[in-house]
Amino acid sequence: KRIGMKYEHFDKKKNLLLVELQAERDVPESFKDEFNTIAYDEDFCGDIILDVKNDFKIKGGVKVSMKCNEFGHWVTGSGKNRRSHTKRRTSYSRELHLLSDDQNRTFRQGEKVVLPFKFDDIIDAPSFYYHCGNSTCYVKWEFSVYLDLDYGSAFGNAFGRDVDFKCDCNHVGKYLSVSDPVNAHLGVPTDKNISMSIPSFMCCCSSGDLEGRVWLERDHFSVADDVKKNKALRSALQMQLKNSSKKKEIQNARYEFRRSISIDRHCFDDCVVSSGYFPQSNLTPEMTNFENFNFQVSLVDERGLSLANQATSPRTNYARLEWKLVIIFKVSYAFDPKIDFPITLCPRFIA
Repeated sequence: KRIGMKYEHFDKKKNLLLVELQAERDVPESFKDEFNTIAYDEDFCGDIILDVKNDFKIKGGVKVSMKCNEFGHWVTGSGKNRRSHTKRRTSYSRELHLLSDDQNRTFRQGEKVVLPFKFDDIIDAPSFYYHCGNSTCYVKWEFSVYLDLDYGSAFGNAFGRDVDFKCDCNHVGKYLSVSDPVNAHLGVPTDKNISMSIPSFMCCCSSGDLEGRVWLERDHFSVADDVKKNKALRSALQMQLKNSSKKKEIQNARYEFRRSISIDRHCFDDCVVSSGYFPQSNLTPEMTNFENFNFQVSLVDERGLSLANQATSPRTNYARLEWKLVIIFKVSYAFDPKIDFPITLCPRFIA
């Protein structure tokens, strides 16, 4: 099927419609997104269609461009020590000249010109936007079409309007193929060993150890299926633990889904979007035999799922949105032992 966007350009002085510009793409019938949706492992290609309504002349050809800007702004300190910080980077920029051989062309009324374009090597930088107080961080993609019109005089060229059509693109990230050997880890539980010392109160000496293993059934989720269709991220958790401490008990275990947003080395936001306690997860002192625990962890609240609509950014990104599941064991008078599982959100799984 064919999808697209339309833009009409007028000569405001004469109140004349000069050209109707259409940007169109051919996509599979199963494609449910908008024209401006792009992905890491797909080219963004299509046609620019100029439907000429009245004569006009160009002097610089027809240009299309695709750009990715990663931006962060934040404020630190107060009073005399208040500092404003801004970081930005254009991590992807391509410009195509579609009429390089005929840049000073006159378009006649009734003409319909089709100009194909193709942007490849799209980088893995999913779109997102975050704003809170004085902090802003985003990854923004923009597609634009530009025609430099020749109005016939220096005065007209100075005050006439060129065709400058722009639209933001939604980069959804990388599609994961379940049949690709590289993704053999999908569907295989993540297995982590635990060996953590439990210090005694007011003493750096250990009074015992928390030992065991934790299995997380899933650490990769599909935005299309798990978020939009199932309205939740759910995974089974199995723990096989023992507490060799002579005095200190593990009072309980709880979990937190955490979301962090950062640019370069500055973290804008690291917050808990969902949390819960595991029932009957008490580990008494001198538990020398391993005990098994089976639980479910879920991210279901609206606050958490609102940003879960965006894919996890790869570690190489300048601006990143990341998720993790943290398992925390509550101990009296000591630092609570923790174990982290990175969580990956991708647009969808494909066969």
